[in-house]
Amino acid sequence: MTLNKKSIFPLFVLVVSVIYLIEAIRMGAPVVDAGIRPSFVPQVLGALSTLFSLILTIKSVREQAPPDTEAETSDNGAAAVEDASSIKPAVLTIVAISIYIALFTTLGYVLSSMVFVFAIIVIFSAPDRWLSKLATSAAIVAFGYVVFEQLFGVRLPTLWG
Repeated sequence: MTLNKKSIFPLFVLVVSVIYLIEAIRMGAPVVDAGIRPSFVPQVLGALSTLFSLILTIKSVREQAPPDTEAETSDNGAAAVEDASSIKPAVLTIVAISIYIALFTTLGYVLSSMVFVFAIIVIFSAPDRWLSKLATSAAIVAFGYVVFEQLFGVRLPTLWG
């Protein structure tokens, strides 16, 4: 089993997910006698992210076909185009996360999260059904607000502070 170019991004996400999960576990027990604590959701998300990125990493490593010398020479151009197109969503996701982190405290949870979730949906889907994507983004942000602000009592940043 060897790593190829397509395995690098899932492996990177796996490493980040494991680090996130470790930090979430360090927040303390997710459930105590009084009920669910704020560390519950990060631990669930970290576990799911680690599991899914591990599956993607294994899948990308297994999809590696043995090189066929005749087909390899004729497909070099197509493979280069395919590699470039597979890297584009990863780069756009990293840029979106960086912008989200930078704007989170300034724009507040609702506005920055709406833009971030909408951007992630657009990056990984076909360029159509914008209204559906906007509604999905609003539902995800509303779910996060209810879970953190209402259920756990975590004060989320508001617009301009």
